[in-house]
Amino acid sequence: MYKNRFFKIMSFCEKNGIKVVLVNNEENLAYPKVSLISISNKQSWKKRLYTLLHEIGHIMIYRNKDNWKKDFSVFTIDIDDQRKYRSHKYQVSLIAEEIDAWRIGRQIAEECNVFLDNEEYHNLMNSCVFSYIKDATNVIYS
Repeated sequence: MYKNRFFKIMSFCEKNGIKVVLVNNEENLAYPKVSLISISNKQSWKKRLYTLLHEIGHIMIYRNKDNWKKDFSVFTIDIDDQRKYRSHKYQVSLIAEEIDAWRIGRQIAEECNVFLDNEEYHNLMNSCVFSYIKDATNVIYS
């Protein structure tokens, strides 16, 4: 069931110039500058689907980064100065981007008529976003 939904979202990616690769490691990543997403094949199809939607959200944010910069003082993907990672500006933008990527992913699922268990989707989102919140304090004050 979730496998079919995953491949329906893969079709969305194909139509929107986003390349998706399944990889044999633990990490899921988006490379917004080149519209590439790497999804771990070591997770359930449901988690692959939810993660794919989230990573698409990052690419869509990057594609609209001029609008993003109107609301937040930095665009995290463009920062390569290690000192800036410790700034409040960067950490707030990072957390906002993570939340927005999950929101956009849910919207894409709706547009594609792909059912999500909202409670499970939100639980994964909350867990992932909270890890960034916990890390932010360590990064800023280390």
